[in-house]
Amino acid sequence: MGRPPLLSRVLRGTEDRSAQATLLAWHQYRLTCEQHLRLAPPSPGPVCNRSFDLYACWGDGTPNSTVTVPCPSYLPWHHRVQGGVVVRRCGPDGRWETDESGRTWQDNSQCEDTAPGQPLQ
Repeated sequence: MGRPPLLSRVLRGTEDRSAQATLLAWHQYRLTCEQHLRLAPPSPGPVCNRSFDLYACWGDGTPNSTVTVPCPSYLPWHHRVQGGVVVRRCGPDGRWETDESGRTWQDNSQCEDTAPGQPLQ
């Protein structure tokens, strides 16, 4: 099985940082996220589920709201997008909204690297 599509995009990023270092940073981010999700107290009432989607760490989402989380710190270009956010919408039924294909909709555009550069080595 290949890498998740979002991780593959990260590994094609542009910085003076190795793919191995980026993967290690992603792994640490994932472990920290999973620990946080395990230890956070449950939210009252229906919520969009907390999860790590292999790109960003999502806490519980309040139904009928737009949920944002900071751009992931493992991105090699994080210093250029650290004020950005990843966006999802939590539907009125307490489920993450999906796109036409049935996949959970999210907007990563504020976290994308727009600077030209070289691929990771």
